[in-house]
Amino acid sequence: MRLGSEINYKKMKIVRTGDIVFSEYNTFHGAIGFITDEFDGALASGSYTVVRCLDEEDSLYLWSILRTTEIRADFLTSAIGMGRQTIDWEDIKTVQIPFLPKKERNEISKQIIDAWAAEKKAQQSIESISDVLHQHFQVESKESKVRFLAAKPPK
Repeated sequence: MRLGSEINYKKMKIVRTGDIVFSEYNTFHGAIGFITDEFDGALASGSYTVVRCLDEEDSLYLWSILRTTEIRADFLTSAIGMGRQTIDWEDIKTVQIPFLPKKERNEISKQIIDAWAAEKKAQQSIESISDVLHQHFQVESKESKVRFLAAKPPK
């Protein structure tokens, strides 16, 4: 994520919670995102297709199935350009999506949300271990971070 002052795209889109975003260049690689609450109101460049569903549960269900190998293969067969990389809304809207009954779609959405919550809890647990180690040994000091960045090789 970058600050607005670091962005120089001519065209930007505001994304909202529950939106699905498709990378024009890498959709078939699974570069399909779901906008969570923490990114509500963020900006996406014009190279993203943004789709808004009627409700968040269906959006999560669609996000999960759109990233499957079968659907990505459908995207790949419709992609154009050097190396067949680009895809746009005209290609995306023609892909046929298997649609489960509402109850099952909602259950899949709940499983995704639960998995994200567990992942966040695990990350917080790891960070708390780092905090304990820092309290004992000062291993996450500002000086350590500056030294690390100074020694890091350029990209």
